[in-house]
Amino acid sequence: MSQIEALRQEQEPLVSVVIPTYNYGHFVADAVESVLAQTYKRREIIVVDDGSSDNTPERLAPYRDRIRYFRKQNRGVSAARNTGIGLASGEWVALLDADDVWHPQKLALQMRVLRDHPDLSCLGGNGTPDALQGDLPEDPEVERLSVVDFLTWSPLGVCAVIARRRCFDQVGGFDVNLRYAEDRDMWIRLAARYATARLKVPVFQYRPHSGQASRNALPMYEGLALVLNRFFEQNPRFLHLRPAASAFLYRDATLAFMDQDDRLTALSFLMRWLVTYPRTLPHPDRNRSWERTKVFARLLIGSPSEHHRGGAPSPELMARRSGNAKEGAVNRQPDMAGTGNGRTDTTGTFELQG
Repeated sequence: MSQIEALRQEQEPLVSVVIPTYNYGHFVADAVESVLAQTYKRREIIVVDDGSSDNTPERLAPYRDRIRYFRKQNRGVSAARNTGIGLASGEWVALLDADDVWHPQKLALQMRVLRDHPDLSCLGGNGTPDALQGDLPEDPEVERLSVVDFLTWSPLGVCAVIARRRCFDQVGGFDVNLRYAEDRDMWIRLAARYATARLKVPVFQYRPHSGQASRNALPMYEGLALVLNRFFEQNPRFLHLRPAASAFLYRDATLAFMDQDDRLTALSFLMRWLVTYPRTLPHPDRNRSWERTKVFARLLIGSPSEHHRGGAPSPELMARRSGNAKEGAVNRQPDMAGTGNGRTDTTGTFELQG
């Protein structure tokens, strides 16, 4: 490396990469390798081991001179991410799950976009289950996002996000009391205060495996409902968006219950989706005009939910992967109608009180 190139790299902003892991020893080394392979070299790697009982320490031993490894008592993915962010030395923090990998040009592209758009404080992108091949575009499409986007669809994958460290400090860390939807909760809080955008290009690969399979549609739905209820309580100026936000929640719940073969509950959420917001849900990437009709047809013939981008539940309704998603249902039924009349239900079929 030339002295000029070394000097240039020293002047670039430091990016702290936070990787939480729990019993993912068979994956985490690949995640670390994908960061080490980044063409953007001004970065540090912080791996937070959330009390793993597998061979995670042994798998990471060869990297100890190139990563900051911190082992803590198991408290879940939110606490692990908060720990990593607290240890970060960089101006920017990038998040990566232990079972995912980045495109080698991911950080370089994002830092270039952030340099060209200095008002941005949070930048995300897309993920793909396919192998990451070829170069990322030199001039990718940058789509500005608002709170509305985070209420009516899921524009960011957690492993694509890079944000200013001070933003996490200002809005508070990930909510350790949320077992599900903690990502969505964070993005809504960030978008409410800071300029946010996404790149419309895949920058990371998520690797489907059995540990991701979700059989907990009810508690995941309840967690996201709690996040949305809290947001509207704290931000009444957005109450006009509640019908669309509720319909998106019901849309995801429909697909999640279809995934666990609970057709009756899926049908009840499909009806709520229709009644709450008869119009087509907004989404910039595809036409959803016939989505409900297609879902209803699959319910009638007993076909499971589609497992591909655009037909599966949003990331918030998929099982948390890198940070110890614990089993078990939540009994308190959140009330998305905003009346406070939520009720307890143990059958898996319930009604929201209007």
